[in-house]
Amino acid sequence: QPYTPMADAKSTERETADVIPKRSEKKSLASANDVFDPKDPNIKQEILMLVTDYLKEEGYQSSVIVLQDEANMKTREATDLNGLVLRINRRILEGEWSEVDKLLGEITRTADHRSFREICLHLTYETAKQQYLELINRQELTKAFQWLKKRLKPLQGSCGHPKEFSDLCYLLTCTSVNEAESFKE
Repeated sequence: QPYTPMADAKSTERETADVIPKRSEKKSLASANDVFDPKDPNIKQEILMLVTDYLKEEGYQSSVIVLQDEANMKTREATDLNGLVLRINRRILEGEWSEVDKLLGEITRTADHRSFREICLHLTYETAKQQYLELINRQELTKAFQWLKKRLKPLQGSCGHPKEFSDLCYLLTCTSVNEAESFKE
Protein backbone atom coordinates (compact mmCIF):
# COMPACT_ATOMS: atom_id res chain seq x y z
CA GLN A 1 0.00 0.00 0.00
CA PRO A 2 1.19 3.50 -0.74
CA TYR A 3 2.21 5.63 2.23
CA THR A 4 -0.32 8.19 3.37
CA PRO A 5 0.09 10.38 6.45
CA MET A 6 -3.51 9.71 7.53
CA ALA A 7 -3.02 5.94 7.49
CA ASP A 8 0.14 6.31 9.58
CA ALA A 9 -1.67 8.56 12.12
CA LYS A 10 -4.51 6.03 12.49
CA SER A 11 -2.01 3.24 13.03
CA THR A 12 -0.20 5.24 15.73
CA GLU A 13 -3.53 6.11 17.35
CA ARG A 14 -4.45 2.38 17.56
CA GLU A 15 -1.07 1.50 19.05
CA THR A 16 -1.36 4.28 21.64
CA ALA A 17 -4.87 3.19 22.56
CA ASP A 18 -3.51 -0.29 23.32
CA VAL A 19 -0.76 1.09 25.61
CA ILE A 20 -2.60 3.86 27.52
CA PRO A 21 -5.14 2.45 29.95
CA LYS A 22 -8.75 3.43 29.46
CA ARG A 23 -10.65 5.12 32.28
CA SER A 24 -12.27 1.87 33.41
CA GLU A 25 -8.86 0.17 33.44
CA LYS A 26 -7.41 2.95 35.62
CA LYS A 27 -9.98 2.17 38.29
CA SER A 28 -8.95 -1.47 38.34
CA LEU A 29 -5.30 -0.42 38.64
CA ALA A 30 -6.11 1.88 41.56
CA SER A 31 -7.78 -0.99 43.38
CA ALA A 32 -4.52 -2.95 43.22
CA ASN A 33 -3.84 -1.54 46.71
CA ASP A 34 -6.76 -3.64 47.87
CA VAL A 35 -4.87 -6.75 46.74
CA PHE A 36 -1.33 -5.66 47.57
CA ASP A 37 -0.88 -4.30 51.09
CA PRO A 38 2.60 -2.77 51.30
CA LYS A 39 2.39 -2.80 55.11
CA ASP A 40 1.84 -6.57 55.27
CA PRO A 41 4.82 -8.06 57.15
CA ASN A 42 4.87 -11.10 54.85
CA ILE A 43 5.16 -8.90 51.77
CA LYS A 44 7.90 -6.83 53.42
CA GLN A 45 9.77 -10.04 54.21
CA GLU A 46 9.42 -11.24 50.60
CA ILE A 47 10.73 -7.93 49.28
CA LEU A 48 13.70 -8.09 51.64
CA MET A 49 14.48 -11.61 50.45
CA LEU A 50 14.26 -10.55 46.79
CA VAL A 51 16.56 -7.58 47.34
CA THR A 52 18.99 -9.73 49.32
CA ASP A 53 19.05 -12.35 46.56
CA TYR A 54 19.64 -9.67 43.94
CA LEU A 55 22.51 -8.14 45.93
CA LYS A 56 24.09 -11.60 46.36
CA GLU A 57 23.81 -12.35 42.64
CA GLU A 58 25.42 -9.01 41.76
CA GLY A 59 28.27 -9.55 44.23
CA TYR A 60 27.39 -6.86 46.78
CA GLN A 61 28.23 -8.97 49.84
CA SER A 62 28.80 -6.08 52.25
CA SER A 63 25.43 -4.60 51.26
CA VAL A 64 23.82 -7.99 51.89
CA ILE A 65 25.34 -8.08 55.38
CA VAL A 66 24.21 -4.51 56.18
CA LEU A 67 20.68 -5.19 54.91
CA GLN A 68 20.40 -8.41 56.91
CA ASP A 69 21.72 -6.70 60.04
CA GLU A 70 19.21 -3.86 59.71
CA ALA A 71 16.33 -6.26 58.98
CA ASN A 72 17.23 -8.38 62.02
CA MET A 73 17.45 -5.25 64.15
CA LYS A 74 13.93 -4.24 63.13
CA THR A 75 12.68 -7.76 63.87
CA ARG A 76 14.29 -7.63 67.30
CA GLU A 77 12.80 -4.17 67.95
CA ALA A 78 9.33 -5.40 66.92
CA THR A 79 9.65 -8.40 69.24
CA ASP A 80 10.75 -6.14 72.11
CA LEU A 81 7.86 -3.77 71.39
CA ASN A 82 5.33 -6.63 71.35
CA GLY A 83 6.64 -7.78 74.74
CA LEU A 84 6.34 -4.25 76.09
CA VAL A 85 2.77 -3.93 74.82
CA LEU A 86 1.85 -7.24 76.49
CA ARG A 87 3.36 -6.01 79.77
CA ILE A 88 1.37 -2.77 79.50
CA ASN A 89 -1.81 -4.73 78.84
CA ARG A 90 -1.19 -6.94 81.87
CA ARG A 91 -0.51 -3.93 84.11
CA ILE A 92 -3.69 -2.19 82.91
CA LEU A 93 -5.77 -5.25 83.72
CA GLU A 94 -4.15 -5.44 87.16
CA GLY A 95 -4.73 -1.70 87.76
CA GLU A 96 -1.03 -1.00 88.30
CA TRP A 97 -1.21 2.53 86.91
CA SER A 98 2.23 3.72 88.00
CA GLU A 99 3.82 0.81 86.12
CA VAL A 100 1.61 1.54 83.07
CA ASP A 101 2.74 5.19 83.11
CA LYS A 102 6.38 4.16 83.35
CA LEU A 103 6.09 1.69 80.45
CA LEU A 104 4.17 4.14 78.24
CA GLY A 105 6.78 6.81 78.94
CA GLU A 106 9.48 4.35 77.90
CA ILE A 107 7.73 3.60 74.62
CA THR A 108 6.99 7.27 73.89
CA ARG A 109 10.63 8.28 74.45
CA THR A 110 11.99 5.52 72.21
CA ALA A 111 9.34 5.75 69.47
CA ASP A 112 11.05 6.65 66.21
CA HIS A 113 7.93 7.07 64.12
CA ARG A 114 5.71 10.17 64.53
CA SER A 115 2.38 8.33 64.17
CA PHE A 116 3.52 5.71 66.69
CA ARG A 117 4.45 8.49 69.13
CA GLU A 118 0.96 9.98 68.69
CA ILE A 119 -0.60 6.60 69.46
CA CYS A 120 1.52 6.36 72.61
CA LEU A 121 0.41 9.83 73.69
CA HIS A 122 -3.22 8.87 73.09
CA LEU A 123 -2.72 5.71 75.17
CA THR A 124 -1.16 7.82 77.92
CA TYR A 125 -4.19 10.12 77.80
CA GLU A 126 -6.62 7.20 77.91
CA THR A 127 -4.90 5.62 80.92
CA ALA A 128 -4.78 8.98 82.72
CA LYS A 129 -8.48 9.45 81.93
CA GLN A 130 -9.29 6.00 83.33
CA GLN A 131 -7.46 6.79 86.56
CA TYR A 132 -9.32 10.10 86.79
CA LEU A 133 -12.69 8.38 86.28
CA GLU A 134 -11.83 5.92 89.04
CA LEU A 135 -11.07 8.85 91.38
CA ILE A 136 -14.42 10.44 90.48
CA ASN A 137 -16.25 7.15 91.14
CA ARG A 138 -14.61 6.91 94.56
CA GLN A 139 -15.60 10.58 95.15
CA GLU A 140 -11.95 11.56 95.78
CA LEU A 141 -12.62 14.96 94.24
CA THR A 142 -9.52 16.77 95.55
CA LYS A 143 -7.24 14.10 94.09
CA ALA A 144 -9.34 14.06 90.90
CA PHE A 145 -8.95 17.84 90.52
CA GLN A 146 -5.18 17.62 90.97
CA TRP A 147 -5.06 14.71 88.48
CA LEU A 148 -7.07 16.73 85.97
CA LYS A 149 -4.71 19.71 86.24
CA LYS A 150 -1.41 17.84 86.27
CA ARG A 151 -2.03 14.81 84.08
CA LEU A 152 -5.02 15.35 81.80
CA LYS A 153 -4.74 19.04 80.89
CA PRO A 154 -1.29 18.61 79.25
CA LEU A 155 -2.71 15.72 77.19
CA GLN A 156 -5.91 17.55 76.21
CA GLY A 157 -4.85 17.48 72.53
CA SER A 158 -5.07 13.68 72.59
CA CYS A 159 -8.78 13.75 73.51
CA GLY A 160 -11.13 11.61 71.46
CA HIS A 161 -13.45 14.57 70.76
CA PRO A 162 -13.49 18.22 71.86
CA LYS A 163 -16.44 17.97 74.28
CA GLU A 164 -14.83 15.12 76.21
CA PHE A 165 -12.39 17.31 78.14
CA SER A 166 -15.20 19.69 79.11
CA ASP A 167 -17.17 16.69 80.37
CA LEU A 168 -14.15 15.52 82.36
CA CYS A 169 -14.10 18.93 84.06
CA TYR A 170 -17.86 18.80 84.63
CA LEU A 171 -17.48 15.46 86.42
CA LEU A 172 -15.95 17.28 89.40
CA THR A 173 -19.44 18.58 90.16
CA CYS A 174 -21.19 15.23 89.67
CA THR A 175 -21.86 12.27 91.92
CA SER A 176 -21.47 9.74 89.13
CA VAL A 177 -19.44 9.43 85.93
CA ASN A 178 -22.65 8.64 84.04
CA GLU A 179 -23.97 12.17 84.57
CA ALA A 180 -21.65 13.62 81.92
CA GLU A 181 -22.74 13.45 78.27
CA SER A 182 -19.54 11.74 77.05
CA PHE A 183 -19.71 8.98 79.65
CA LYS A 184 -23.43 8.03 79.76
CA GLU A 185 -22.80 4.55 78.36
